[in-house]
Amino acid sequence: MKTLVSVCVAIAFVLLAYNCSCNLNSNNSEDISLTGKKATLTYPGMVANVKYINDSTIYWKSIDENDSIDEQTKAMKMRKIGNGKFFISWIGDYGVTSSQVVDLNKKTFIEFYTSADILGNRVGQMIEGKYELDK
Repeated sequence: MKTLVSVCVAIAFVLLAYNCSCNLNSNNSEDISLTGKKATLTYPGMVANVKYINDSTIYWKSIDENDSIDEQTKAMKMRKIGNGKFFISWIGDYGVTSSQVVDLNKKTFIEFYTSADILGNRVGQMIEGKYELDK
C-alpha cells in the first residue's frame, strides 16, 4: 500500500511540474495588447522608438544613420490579426503612409510605406526589420 501511495504522489509531482513548466514556457501573445506599450523598431539605416499611447494614437521618434530625427504623434488604426500578430497603419507628416504587420513571436515587422517622389508621384517601398517590445 505504501508503494502505491508513493507512486501516486510521485506521478502527481511529475504532472504538477510538467504543468508549471508548460505555463512558464507558454507564449501568452494571444492575450497581449500593444496599447500603452513601447517598442524599438530597427530598420535598415534607422531606429524608431514607438509608443502606442492608446488604441488609436501612435507616437514615434526615429533616428537615421545621419542622425536626422523625426518625431510625430498621429492617429492610427491597429488590429490584432493572429496569435501575436498585429496590423498597424497610420498617415504621417508629409503624406507618408505606413502599414505594418508586427509579429511578436518572431520579433519582426514588415512595413509598406508610400511617399511622394521629387516629381510628386506616389512611390512605395517594402521593408523588414527587428521588433522588440521594451521592458
